[in-house]
Amino acid sequence: MTFLFLITAGFVFPPLTPARDSDNPNYSEGMQLLIRGDYKQAEVKLQEAAKTIRANPHLYVNLGNACRANSHWTQAVESYQKALEIDKKYAPAYTHMGRCFELMGNMEQAGKYYQKALDLDKNYLIGQIFMGWYLLKQENYKKAEKYFDRVLDKSAYAVEAVAGKGKTLWKRGKRSEAVFWFRRALALGYEDSEMAAIVKKFELDSEK
Repeated sequence: MTFLFLITAGFVFPPLTPARDSDNPNYSEGMQLLIRGDYKQAEVKLQEAAKTIRANPHLYVNLGNACRANSHWTQAVESYQKALEIDKKYAPAYTHMGRCFELMGNMEQAGKYYQKALDLDKNYLIGQIFMGWYLLKQENYKKAEKYFDRVLDKSAYAVEAVAGKGKTLWKRGKRSEAVFWFRRALALGYEDSEMAAIVKKFELDSEK
């Protein structure tokens, strides 16, 4: 649950990497700063790491995410592109590039990158979560719900998918079902004031 939540929040934990990469102090410190939400310093440290680590796509995706969090859009896109130059089949780079375009307001490009990630790895749960939220914003509620369901079949505690499923059901007018998923998302630590207000109102109305 935590693993999924942290990735969707904005960064990717790298799997085991060669010792020369994981032992790089700028890389390890940059990752810790990213985890703590100190995106400004994380960007600085990961940029330093990138001066000596040139063949690790995980580093460049995380550098891109730090840049994205700092609204450094050009640097973010360049970092994701660098990751793809290293490994053109690295699905997370496409997903996070898509998120960058979405935040910049380019929904067409965002959709293309989200889809490319899933074309490469149809079982990529994080990519499915991002695609689900993208489709939700596009008001394609039934298709969005299908993506959230695929994630929940594999990870019942994936809080972003739980919340997303609730939102799609609410938009489709299935209020009682939506509230069930809202309650579940809030219990898992999802923070959404509108969702919490809906649950509270529903509970008060039920007591009347």
